[in-house]
Amino acid sequence: MAAPVAAPRSVLLVTGPGNSGEDLLAGLAERLGWLAADASRVHDVLLEESGLDPDDARPQAWATPAEPEPRLVAWLEEQFAAGDRLVVASSGTAVLLGHYLSAANRVDARLAVVIMVRHPADAVASGTVRGVAGWLNVLLGTERATRTLPRAIVQREDLLEDWQEILTAVEKDCGVPLLSAATLAQVADAGGAVQLGQPAAAPDWSTLHLPAWLRDLAARTYATFGSLADGLGDLDFVDSLRQEYAETYVAAEAMAAPSTRWARMEPAAAGPSGWFERIKRRLQR
Repeated sequence: MAAPVAAPRSVLLVTGPGNSGEDLLAGLAERLGWLAADASRVHDVLLEESGLDPDDARPQAWATPAEPEPRLVAWLEEQFAAGDRLVVASSGTAVLLGHYLSAANRVDARLAVVIMVRHPADAVASGTVRGVAGWLNVLLGTERATRTLPRAIVQREDLLEDWQEILTAVEKDCGVPLLSAATLAQVADAGGAVQLGQPAAAPDWSTLHLPAWLRDLAARTYATFGSLADGLGDLDFVDSLRQEYAETYVAAEAMAAPSTRWARMEPAAAGPSGWFERIKRRLQR
């Protein structure tokens, strides 16, 4: 494990599928003395230009820039003018990880990553196939992309249960000062923030309207990441889950190709209502 170091410049990326507790951990880091940097504007531009969604379900949907993105480099330099320790949890961080890797090198900053994990029944508000597919792809893809980086995997429920223990582990795994560099007043302030985020009911798989194969894959993935968060788990098994998702996605694309072609046709070609409109609505979920 890495020891906490006072790097001249540090960027802590808090990422994972949307609504998994990224804002909670970033908020704690802010209360403990880090600068919370809002990257939403630059993310929106990069996502649009790259043709990516924040929780993109496509296995190939990862930005891999050949050169550091000048606008992200400029944005980081602007943030560092206000402080040397940045925490970023803006939407789209996961699929833009490649941009951050190259930009951090350009601005001579140390990059560490926290992957947040939350049950898909809670994280995916819509509970749809598309939403859970994005949850799977972002979680599995981010894990693979960060294996060579200082990182921690954190379950949101664990953070709420004992935030100080979890942040102490994040310090060790990521090599960044959190609690060790905070004042007693900052720790007390952070503790108050956690109390506001206590969980409600236990997650319920029945709220997700999924085919059996997708629910099974999501269940196995969630259980596996729980083990990874506890310092256990088998990365070869994680690779097999990611491969299974990618192969199933490709097969689903091939099966849906005829419907996709029909959906691009003029709606009048199939009438204003009936089977064609029903297919279109399904594809748009």
